[in-house]
Amino acid sequence: MSETREKSKCGKCPREWVPDFSCDCYTIDGVDLCEPCAMPYLMNARDPEPVNKVRVEDFCMLGKGEATCAFLVMASDGYVCAKYSTLEHILRERLTEGSIRAKGDNCSGPPVFKVRVVQ
Repeated sequence: MSETREKSKCGKCPREWVPDFSCDCYTIDGVDLCEPCAMPYLMNARDPEPVNKVRVEDFCMLGKGEATCAFLVMASDGYVCAKYSTLEHILRERLTEGSIRAKGDNCSGPPVFKVRVVQ
């Protein structure tokens, strides 16, 4: 009798699969991701991710001085989040040096962008 395994659904792409040795399921910030979607986050070797206008205003706090997210970057086609990207270490160095005005770290970053609760 064969074992029945549940299908997993990726929270980033439309892929559905039964986890096995060829493609596992990874949970990042409470979201299940397929292996191809999870690896760039786990390996920290990816391009900055586009950020929509609502998120830029409400979460990234664009134009709010030091409260503005330090990982919000303007790209040629709009704003992107540089957290977990190849640019993150540069921004963290600048935060440590105090050489940038934006000092916010307002969310968990991609892929979920879970907002941090300020107390």
